[in-house]
Amino acid sequence: MRAALGWGLLLALAAAAACGTDDIACDCPGPAYECRDGIARAYCSCGNPPLPVQCRLGCGTKANSVVVLPGDPCLVSLCREADPKMVGDPCSEDLDCLPAPPTGDPPNLMNTNLFCDLASGTCAAGEPPLVADWLAPCDSNVLASIARTGSYQAGSRADPSCGGGLCAFSIDGGGACVRNGCTLKCAHSGECPTGATCLVGEGLDPTLSCAAPALAPDGYCAPRSGSPPLSCQSR
Repeated sequence: MRAALGWGLLLALAAAAACGTDDIACDCPGPAYECRDGIARAYCSCGNPPLPVQCRLGCGTKANSVVVLPGDPCLVSLCREADPKMVGDPCSEDLDCLPAPPTGDPPNLMNTNLFCDLASGTCAAGEPPLVADWLAPCDSNVLASIARTGSYQAGSRADPSCGGGLCAFSIDGGGACVRNGCTLKCAHSGECPTGATCLVGEGLDPTLSCAAPALAPDGYCAPRSGSPPLSCQSR
């Protein structure tokens, strides 16, 4: 009996040392999180606890479990929409089949293209796109227009000379060249050729960030790190 009381006292002291008076009351010696009834929240938090997150698809594989999240807590990671999807998973729209992480080892990662088969209500495998002029040099007039915008930029620009109607570019930090290549629009990385990922703006992959997976409104395909780089056009 004394041993049980002693252990309980030690745990209480550890929790008190880890959490201040204004924190969420806890019976653990540090910050921890849980997802129950479709809501991801702090179970025990030191400092300012993150706001609860309402999961769109309910709790994920760690539902009803108390877990520790490293670094800045990403509560969405406890939701089912953040769990990697595979063929056969239930869905009602393409978004339910994200994220679909690539398979294999760098630099030979293979994109996973999943879509929602509405007839069966499950995720099904799609075919990767075939782009005849993938990463071919962009139009010189388009590159001149990009070069005039300045250094330290990356993104995409309309290019009628490219089969996909789009030019991906990045300006080297020193401004020595505009790296460029023909590309195509995408809503997620599964819609990109093998060795590429779907980016927004200067490099955000909306399906891999600490947020609910989203279809990129203005995404473009660009080579992954370690893949052949965009060709360089001297400025």
